[in-house]
Amino acid sequence: MEINGKEEEDYSPPTFHFNMLKKYFEAYNNESRLMVERFEKFAKSGEEVEIFNIVKRMALDIICDTAMGVKINAIDEPNNLYLLAVEKDKTLSILKSFTQSIIKQKALEFENNKVELHDSTFLSNLLQFKQENKWTDEDIREEVETFMFAGHDTTSSLVSFLWWALACHQDIREKVYEGICDVFGEEERDVLPEDLPKLNYTDMVIKETLRRYSIVPYFNRAISNEIEVCGYVIPKGANFVFTRQHTNYNPKVFPGPYKFDPDRFLPENVAKRNAYDFTPFSAGPRNFIGQQFALNETKQC
Repeated sequence: MEINGKEEEDYSPPTFHFNMLKKYFEAYNNESRLMVERFEKFAKSGEEVEIFNIVKRMALDIICDTAMGVKINAIDEPNNLYLLAVEKDKTLSILKSFTQSIIKQKALEFENNKVELHDSTFLSNLLQFKQENKWTDEDIREEVETFMFAGHDTTSSLVSFLWWALACHQDIREKVYEGICDVFGEEERDVLPEDLPKLNYTDMVIKETLRRYSIVPYFNRAISNEIEVCGYVIPKGANFVFTRQHTNYNPKVFPGPYKFDPDRFLPENVAKRNAYDFTPFSAGPRNFIGQQFALNETKQC
């Protein structure tokens, strides 16, 4: 498999194995609680707010905490330089200097054996991986930046579209609420890793949101060998762009494709489709390694 132009075998950072994902629930719970408190204030005041911007800041706080082990408190700091750089998409030097400074600090701690045993951040696991493989500091930086950007921008878009769908479909919203009550009852407590698999209908609604709104509308691949598709020859080295709408809105795959219908993801309906008919996080060896991280975070919201 190729990562950042390098051939690496069995690239599978332990960060996203189940036991590692469990360690991120504290960050999920803390940030979700802060966001709920903020929305409660808006509800009492009647103030109209831009949901996406708030969710994006919460997602950035989570990704910085879990990926790099730093707390930037973006949800309470509107002038956070990293977030402003992402929003303007033009101050790349800020993005790069931010990640470089954190990587340098964490690398020194790692070399001096000062990284705590319970440190399970994405960066710490990459540094461990670097020791065992021939990776450069630039490789590490690229992986961290990719994960940080994808981990907060894509997730915040998903959550925003999910809430929009729930606002538009009262019957679906009520079923989601009933499912949550079945798991948590009236108890106010933190979400535990074992809670999420029980939220079956919520999972179906999230998947239908990914299908209906195509959060990441396309992905591309470099063709490693010449291949013929539908009578057309795609040469080696060509860039191939795959748009998810072609399957997401294909009536042969999803009848009535413009209707928001979570029942499409009932087990018996999923079993009728090809595994590649629905690939919101891509598929194969180059799929998004943080997909379960993103789904867990979305369910927490």
